[in-house]
Amino acid sequence: GIVDFGDRYKSAAMYNHYASVAARSMTIDNSAATAKTVAVGAGMPSSLTPTITFTAGYASCAPLADGTYGNVFVTIRNPAKATLTRFFGATYSVTGTAVARCNGS
Repeated sequence: GIVDFGDRYKSAAMYNHYASVAARSMTIDNSAATAKTVAVGAGMPSSLTPTITFTAGYASCAPLADGTYGNVFVTIRNPAKATLTRFFGATYSVTGTAVARCNGS
């Protein structure tokens, strides 16, 4: 049980890191494809796709007509990550989330 708990804790931290890297990439490049590439480069399994959303009223990290920027929200979820010992079952779900201010402000 301790081994599985440690693996789950580590996985949660890693997925939060992947989401953070993808969110930062979105603030710089405003490209979902680039954000996924950067997250995969950070170690995220390439079979996963980040879910990217923005502050209500914004469709991207581009500014609105009044020059204001919103936030980008990134969620990365793996619904069936394999356990190490199968003590608590064969798979578990892990989710990482991050938020970043578009334009870095």
